[in-house]
Amino acid sequence: MANGVKNYMWFPVLIALTYTIYTNDNYRSIAEKVLTGDLSGAFEDYSKLGEKDVTVEDINGEKLFTIDELKKYNNPESGLYLAILGRVYDVSEGKKYYGEGGTYYGFV
Repeated sequence: MANGVKNYMWFPVLIALTYTIYTNDNYRSIAEKVLTGDLSGAFEDYSKLGEKDVTVEDINGEKLFTIDELKKYNNPESGLYLAILGRVYDVSEGKKYYGEGGTYYGFV
């Protein structure tokens, strides 16, 4: 019984690997090149997997702020922005609380 079970232990791993290759375009491209014999092309694609330049399209419409840009938005005239865990919120409507002298001004 134990030997029969060991023979089928790799089946779920094979299914998971096949699914990963099938659903990921990068891995699929590498697998196609390996299967066609283009090993240098496969290695080139594999070495580029970790490299990714972030473009505006990758952000899905969200704006990225540097710390210096965020510092500009700490008054009601230019806007009051609050950053929490990497997300930026416009809290200009709550200038009573987030404006200068307000309870939460230290967070803006």
